[in-house]
Amino acid sequence: MKYYVGHALALAMALASAPLAAQDLIGFDRTSFGKVVLSRSESAGISTDDREFEMAVDSYNNESIQNYSSDSVFSRMGRSVGRLDILTDTGIFPCTAFIVDKKHILTNYHCVPGILDNEQAKATRIDAVQFVAGYIQQGVDEGTSTYTVSPTPVEADKDLDYAILEVIGNPSAKYGMLALSARQPRDNDPFWIIGHPMGEAQRISREKCKANSPSLSNNELLHTCDTLPGNSGSPVIDASMQRVIALHHAGSKKASVNFAIPMSLILAKSKYLVASEGTLLSGPTTGVSTSALGVSGLAENGKNICDSLYSEAKAYAACFAYRAYANSCKSHPYVGFADAFIDDNCSAPVAPVVALKPVPESETTPTPEADPTTAGEGLQICNETPEAQSVSIGYQGEDEKWTSEGWWNIDPNACATVVAGALTKRYFYYRTEVDGGPFEGGRFTFCTSPQVYTIAGDSDCEARGYESEQFAQIDTGATAKSFVFSLGVSEPSPVVATKPAPEPDATATTGEGLRFCNETAHVQAVSIGYQGEDEQWTSEGWWNLDQNKCATVMAGDLKKRYYYYRAEVDGGPFEGGGYKFCTSPNEYTIVGDTNCEERDYEREDFAEIDTGPTAKSFVFTLVEVN
Repeated sequence: MKYYVGHALALAMALASAPLAAQDLIGFDRTSFGKVVLSRSESAGISTDDREFEMAVDSYNNESIQNYSSDSVFSRMGRSVGRLDILTDTGIFPCTAFIVDKKHILTNYHCVPGILDNEQAKATRIDAVQFVAGYIQQGVDEGTSTYTVSPTPVEADKDLDYAILEVIGNPSAKYGMLALSARQPRDNDPFWIIGHPMGEAQRISREKCKANSPSLSNNELLHTCDTLPGNSGSPVIDASMQRVIALHHAGSKKASVNFAIPMSLILAKSKYLVASEGTLLSGPTTGVSTSALGVSGLAENGKNICDSLYSEAKAYAACFAYRAYANSCKSHPYVGFADAFIDDNCSAPVAPVVALKPVPESETTPTPEADPTTAGEGLQICNETPEAQSVSIGYQGEDEKWTSEGWWNIDPNACATVVAGALTKRYFYYRTEVDGGPFEGGRFTFCTSPQVYTIAGDSDCEARGYESEQFAQIDTGATAKSFVFSLGVSEPSPVVATKPAPEPDATATTGEGLRFCNETAHVQAVSIGYQGEDEQWTSEGWWNLDQNKCATVMAGDLKKRYYYYRAEVDGGPFEGGGYKFCTSPNEYTIVGDTNCEERDYEREDFAEIDTGPTAKSFVFTLVEVN
């Protein structure tokens, strides 16, 4: 069996030549930092022990991402993966990294800051780090974007070989982010690995790419996906879930396998990363100190990391940017200005960057305990958290155009009417911030501005001078004219709040679980979709619900927040779907939501049910929609 071996930071290999037993460490000229196409310079041999940082198994099956259409799942997931260029005093050493949050990326510790521990690199300092996104065609820099990266990790672990780095800017607005999974890898599971081997344009390892059997050994994932120098920090993506299940980092000379750190171990260790959502929570900085990183302000090509960070901070004029600069450049001459900015602008307990949007003059502010069935018409948001909340909303107007508005500053135990008059839409969307901090749970994108705003349209936000931010959904129910949404409280199903569910039938249980009730004039055939405890997407059906009858479709305490359903009358169409699951005309339980037709199933639309973040039981009522 043929195989290639090389260090994670090696960046050259002649694919057509005879296989090599080892790969030299290849550096790139410092003067090419900031360019998409790097220039090769000196080399130094490397050979440590059996464990090396890269390997290609058998014949090389790593292919260009451009072999697939821009709408393919490979290209869409690859958008969040970029090249990480590390400028040291001895050269440039690229790795791979991927976006996990609007301003953070994930890579290997041995890339940043561990390059300083690599005896072959002989680096004594890190001068600069940048993230190159959108590099998909070899030698072509059109369509790419580069982002300055703070070389001080916000969190890092040498044993698990991971580092979370802060990006100056928001790469996720243009390139999206990857979701993470805490599921344990299983033997022979199919994988994809997307990265920048040898510092080249993006490539994907797909053929013969799977978990080894056994898949786990000494708390590491063993896989047979082809990687080459520069793939360090690449996401190992579970093909069925389309989520990152591990972080690739090493290979073996003796065994034809590569090694990755299971994401479950990283998630268990991390104070920032969150499974499934692919976002970061706010928390204390637990990274490596600046002095340990050997960060220097001096660079031969005139690019000074501290000067660059300070320039970026001035351009953004935002707390996160000044903090990134101050944390990385404590001895830089301008750090005093940053400290003063942070003291004056970044310590207030309430959101200072947003202005209060006045509520209608006729409004009388009710208490958060207001009953949604008796309150005045419109949409009210009440704050039952202990902190002042800055709220923005999104909705589809009468002209069917998506619109966003903000901000309303709502004190604790106060309310604000954000939509006046009788509600004409069922779904609204909201975003809430405390001191400009992160918002959790949002999955819908709208345009925002730091000041009072009303923005028509939810696309091309950055091109129009706005930010693109995540919002969460509010379901007011099918017929509600008014609705009260409380922050900090798990809301019941809107249709339950405004219309009591019918009496359960004799077979329905009244305990925990998910129940469907039918208040339409027709018999409804119901199917459901959900993510099981093993993180596999599963669909089940059918439950035939007579008029004014209920059925328990999920018994026991609910373990997930989101479920999905499809309801049909005599096999007719289903409106309001957008999530795809496999179905069968007969009674079925189907594991997996892909390749439906190949498995002799149908692939049909389902709609989402949001049971709330803490619900153990939930009643969903089917009603007529005029």
